[in-house]
Amino acid sequence: MQKGTLKPLITYYLALFGLGLTTVTVGPTLPGLAQQVNVDIGEISILISAKEIGHLFGALLLVRLLDKMNGNKALGIFILTTAFLLIFFPFIPQLVILAILIFALGLFSAGIDSGTNTLTIWTFKEKSATTLNGLH
Repeated sequence: MQKGTLKPLITYYLALFGLGLTTVTVGPTLPGLAQQVNVDIGEISILISAKEIGHLFGALLLVRLLDKMNGNKALGIFILTTAFLLIFFPFIPQLVILAILIFALGLFSAGIDSGTNTLTIWTFKEKSATTLNGLH
């Protein structure tokens, strides 16, 4: 391991672990979210599509920030924004607003996903293959 790479490595692993936690929370919470916004389970399933469409756009758009600004700062923004968005889920009474929030969650989740992969390659260069395997 190269000198000075342990701290970023731990950060990237924790970021991806946290991303995994946010990813698995949407499915099991669908029945509760359906009750919260007074719709049936068929209607609330739009949230899955909204999250994945957000993820697609995030992978295309947010990763560009890694080139334009400090990549680790961008990753920090993605992580904080994702955490901030999750706080509001229990308080949203309308499906459309909740879908927009979930779309944004998918957007910034893609930033975390793509950001950790990109920053791992930039940090570890030729030796990034085993680190990427460990991340996933």
